Amino acid sequence: MFPISPSVRRWSSPCERRAACFCDVHLMISDPLKYVAPFVDGGADLITFHVESDSDPDAVIAAIREKGKIPAISVKPKTPAQAVYPYLDKVGMVLVMTVEPGFGGQSFMADMLPKIKALRQRPESFPSIWIFRWTGAST
Repeated sequence: MFPISPSVRRWSSPCERRAACFCDVHLMISDPLKYVAPFVDGGADLITFHVESDSDPDAVIAAIREKGKIPAISVKPKTPAQAVYPYLDKVGMVLVMTVEPGFGGQSFMADMLPKIKALRQRPESFPSIWIFRWTGAST
């Protein structure tokens, strides 16, 4: 268990004073299914997990939905966009990684833009889901 999970909202005290605070959690871990409940209990509103994780994506999505929260799925640069197609009608967001996760200081990978376009062109994704990109701060 992550020590931060039970206190996601506590450490963000300004959010406690705002009714409209939205807590987006990105789980870059091998077994996100194991941590859905602790993060929801800690205040997560949306939980993003990687399609490449060891957990079954359908099971993770179901666990997040059962808790009344928004499931989101992420795809790494080396994984084709098609890997998330089966889940587009089940998630509220797709996060396209435009850097390799876990390494700071990387430059934006412009060759990921066609992946974003391919996702947006899927009929099950427009206009019902958000498509975001995750990028490094370096240029």
